[in-house]
Amino acid sequence: MNIKSNCFVHISEKSKKAIMLDTFNGKKYFLLYDFATRLLKDELTEYEVKGINDILCDDLGSKNPDNKALDELRIVLTNMCNFSCTYCYADHGCYGMPISQISIDTLRKVMRYFCERYSSIRQIVFFGGEPLLCIEAIEYVCECMKQIYGPKIPKFCLITNGALLNDKAVSVIKKYNIATVVSIDGPKHINDKQRIMNNNSSAFDIVDNNLNKYKNDLNISIEATYTANHVNSKISREQLREYLKERYDADRIIISDVSVNEENLEQINMQVEKEKIDYDILEYVDGAGTCDDYIFEYIRTFLKGYHSTQFCSAGIKKFTVDMNGNIYPCHLFVGKTKYILGNVDNTENLVCDKFPNKNEGECKKCKYKAFCNACTFEIIKGTDICSKNKRNIDYFLHGMLEKYLNSKEEYDNKIEECIKYGRKNDI
Repeated sequence: MNIKSNCFVHISEKSKKAIMLDTFNGKKYFLLYDFATRLLKDELTEYEVKGINDILCDDLGSKNPDNKALDELRIVLTNMCNFSCTYCYADHGCYGMPISQISIDTLRKVMRYFCERYSSIRQIVFFGGEPLLCIEAIEYVCECMKQIYGPKIPKFCLITNGALLNDKAVSVIKKYNIATVVSIDGPKHINDKQRIMNNNSSAFDIVDNNLNKYKNDLNISIEATYTANHVNSKISREQLREYLKERYDADRIIISDVSVNEENLEQINMQVEKEKIDYDILEYVDGAGTCDDYIFEYIRTFLKGYHSTQFCSAGIKKFTVDMNGNIYPCHLFVGKTKYILGNVDNTENLVCDKFPNKNEGECKKCKYKAFCNACTFEIIKGTDICSKNKRNIDYFLHGMLEKYLNSKEEYDNKIEECIKYGRKNDI
C-alpha cells in the first residue's frame, strides 16, 4: 500500500519536529520526528500507511470560486502600437489582424454583456496595442462602470509602454484612480535593444522621463521582460528588480520571461537552472520579500486548500475582449480564431471546456496540483513548465512549514501581511 500523493511531510532538523500537510485541502498534522523520518524513508508498516491515508483526503475535490463574480475583464482597445518590440508575442501589437480601434458601440455591448452575466467585476484592464492611443475609450468605460456600479465600481488598470504618458492622460488616470503598469526592461543599453519605438527614437529616454515626471502622481507598477540580453549582460532578475525599484521608487515590480525566441529561452532557462527557485518565492520565504498576487494564491491554498480545478483563471474568472467584440480566455489567445469563446453580439453564455485541468493525465495524482497556477496558454503551446512549478511549490511549502514549526511570530507576520494584501486588493 502506498501513501497518497497529497502527503507532504516537512522535518525540521533544527528542532527535531515534523509536520504533514494535506496538499489537497490545506490541513496540517503534527507528526513524531521518528515516525516522519520512517515515512520519508518508506519504512512504515501497512497498518501505519493505512492510518495516514485515512487522514488524507481522496482527491482535490471542487473548491472553484463563485463564477458569478468576475475577477478580470481585459479590453483590447486597439491593436495599433507606437513600439515594435523585438520579442512581442502579439506581432507588434496587431495580433495578426487589420489595425483597428474599438468603437463606442462595441464598448457599450461589452459593458452590457458582462454586467448582465456577472454580479460584480473586480478589475477592468485597458490593453492594446497601446491603450493610451484610445484615451476617450478609457474615459467612456470608466464613466459607464461608475454609473452601473456606483461605490462598488471595478478597479481599473492600464497596461502601457509609457511613451504617451502626458498631462491629459495623467489627468484621466488620476480621475478614475487607474493603476498603471508601465513596461521598461531595465538600463538604456538593454531596453533600447529590444523595446524600439516606431520612429526610431530612444524608448528608454522617453519612458524614463515620463516615469520620473509622474511617478509621484500615479499608482505605478513596473513590468520588465527578461531576455537573453540581460543574461549576456550578467544582470540577474534580482539585480534587474533592484535597479527598477531604486530608479522609479515602485513597490510592485513584475519580471516576466520572454516567451517567443527559442534562443532567448534556452539562455534564460540555463540561468533558471542556476537560480533554481523564482526570486519572488526566495525573497518571500527567506528574506524581506512582500506579498504579491503570485504569493497570495500560494498562501490562500496553504491555509484553506482554496483552489481551482483549472490551472489558471483564463476563460473562467478572466476574459479578454478584442476590438471586434470577440471574447477570448485571455490576451495570449487574441487573434487565434479557434479559441474565440463568443462575441458580445451573441446572447449565449460562455462555455470554456477546451482547456486542460488538474484532474487529467499525469497531473491527476500530483501532490502539488492544488497550488499549481500554470499558464493555460503555455500548457497548450507545449511549454515544459512542470518541473519549475514543482520546484517552486516544494520550496515554498518547506519554507512556510519550517516557520510554522520554529518561528511562529515570523510565520504569523507573513500570514497577516498576505491577509492585508488580499483585503487591499479585494481578492
